[in-house]
Amino acid sequence: MNRKQRRAANKSREASNNSSSVKVELENSKKIEQQLLQNKVNEAFNIAIEHHRNNRFIEAEYIYREILKVQPNDIEVLTNLGIMLFIEKKYAVALPIFEKIISLTPEYYKPYSNLAIINEELNNTEKAEEYYKKGIALSGDANDYEFESRYAFFLERQNRIDEAENLYKKILKKNPNLTMALNNLSSLSKSKGNMEEAYEYIKKAIYSNPSSTFAYHNYSRLKKFSSSEDDAIIEKMLQLANNCENIPPKERGHICFAAGVYYEHIKSYNEAFKFYKMGNDARLLCETFNVDKFISDIDTIISLFTKDFFKERKGFGVDSEIPVFIVGMPRSGTTLIEQIISSHPDVFGAGELPLIKHIAGIFQNNFLKDLSIDLANDYIGELESMANNKGIKRVSDKMPLNFLHLGIISLLFPNAKIIHSMRNPLDNCLSCYFTDFLEGNMFTADLEILGVFYSQYQRLMKHWKNVLPIEIYDAEYEKIIENQEAESRKLIDFIGLEWDDKCLEFYKSSRTVQTASVEQVRKPIYKSSVEKWKNYEKHLSPLIKILKKNNII
Repeated sequence: MNRKQRRAANKSREASNNSSSVKVELENSKKIEQQLLQNKVNEAFNIAIEHHRNNRFIEAEYIYREILKVQPNDIEVLTNLGIMLFIEKKYAVALPIFEKIISLTPEYYKPYSNLAIINEELNNTEKAEEYYKKGIALSGDANDYEFESRYAFFLERQNRIDEAENLYKKILKKNPNLTMALNNLSSLSKSKGNMEEAYEYIKKAIYSNPSSTFAYHNYSRLKKFSSSEDDAIIEKMLQLANNCENIPPKERGHICFAAGVYYEHIKSYNEAFKFYKMGNDARLLCETFNVDKFISDIDTIISLFTKDFFKERKGFGVDSEIPVFIVGMPRSGTTLIEQIISSHPDVFGAGELPLIKHIAGIFQNNFLKDLSIDLANDYIGELESMANNKGIKRVSDKMPLNFLHLGIISLLFPNAKIIHSMRNPLDNCLSCYFTDFLEGNMFTADLEILGVFYSQYQRLMKHWKNVLPIEIYDAEYEKIIENQEAESRKLIDFIGLEWDDKCLEFYKSSRTVQTASVEQVRKPIYKSSVEKWKNYEKHLSPLIKILKKNNII
């Protein structure tokens, strides 16, 4: 190789070395950038978690979504965002998040539970059951009995009572001390009227987990408080209630309401009110009620549904006489009315159905005749499926807050029967305030807001009576209590059926009751709930002030 060739070769090697050096530097630079980016992502994630933990959900969601722009498949971020949206009850927004999670981790079973509950809340019950079954199948040897218990509770909510009961018992054979299953089986037994069986299950739940505030919630609703065995349970319950500051709000609410029930039972009314208020204050830490939006919604309903609105839409819906709607305030006597009429052999009591609210969401801004017929037929089909008896002539839906949707109900079902359950305003509101609603009804947690809600409810009912093309029958709780047979006969006559004496012994019915009034309707008529508000009058000034201002009392 001559000198010229050697110089060329050296230059080539130098160029190659320089190129390699530049390449290494570029790779190092990229690694450094990636590390810096990862550090920023980690820092952002920690900030998001801090917001999340302190219920600053708007800030947390913004950061989670910004991180996902950089790392769209980050399971931890997706899971945190999904769970946060789930807690906020933004089910439609949470749905695609969890669907993405299972697409990335199809063999991991836990996200299927969230997807099942989300689909149930969105009224996609078939999809919900599919996810429950898939998740349970994937759980394999994990022995996640709580997941199975949630599926059993789903079956219970679908009125598949025997399936739910069998699954709970199967779970308890494998894990006899599972608090969730014992709690739920106690509630299910109570809903069927098996009070002693319910009591045995709830005792086991408390013995297996003495700190389970929900177990005390169920225990207090049985209102035993009588045997020496109860003394130890009551002592532990009151100990928890009096030292509940560090218990999370939802669980704190359960134990405070349970203590309130006990003190009311022994007629210690001031102490009872103290704990009921503590329970409601705890509920308000979990969720609030937008009373201004509610008033605005009532304004919108009243302005939309006029006499002319109904005249222009004659012929909408279907002619079926099957539906009977029992509406009013919660705790106004809707369960008692349904138990009376469903004791008739030609009536099936379906309980509180979410279907009308779902239909209203579809139909509200799309008032088409064909759609009204399709939606009405779908609803009738659901009722007939639940009744599972071609001879049934009436099916009752006792969702109280359907009073908001009576305009749509009258369009879809012009031959339906509407029973308006009424009760003394102060007794009604007090009963709402003293009830530990497990979900929704947040307007009951503050006496002033409760007064506004009640006033708006009365305002809307007055409007419906003025504009609806179908009759509304007012059933007064106090009259039913005072003269059971006469008022029961009027109810049966209103829904167009012949009288049957079984309606007088409604408390002997074997039908399942899944509302807060389950204990009351398992007993003959009693009068102790009439004018109960007088025991608490000195505590009710915010409520009384609002009701007087609106000429309710």
